[in-house]
Amino acid sequence: IKLTFVNENAKESFEEAQKIYKTLKEKIPGGYTINIYPALLYKLHNKYRWHILIQGENPNKIIEGIKLGENCRIDVDPISVR
Repeated sequence: IKLTFVNENAKESFEEAQKIYKTLKEKIPGGYTINIYPALLYKLHNKYRWHILIQGENPNKIIEGIKLGENCRIDVDPISVR
């Protein structure tokens, strides 16, 4: 799963992604990996973007019950991680 956090404010975009990353990091079991990184096109249409990538057998299970917010886009089985 790729989570993309989009915001017109660069700092808020990063802080929102960082907050969810820390929450997920505490919850994630063995056998899964989680990474946070800026999008390849960091600023697009005057909005800043950060990605969280969750890899494992059933990543949907990891995000269950976590409030992601309205600025988060969820891509299950992403073709690209950029």
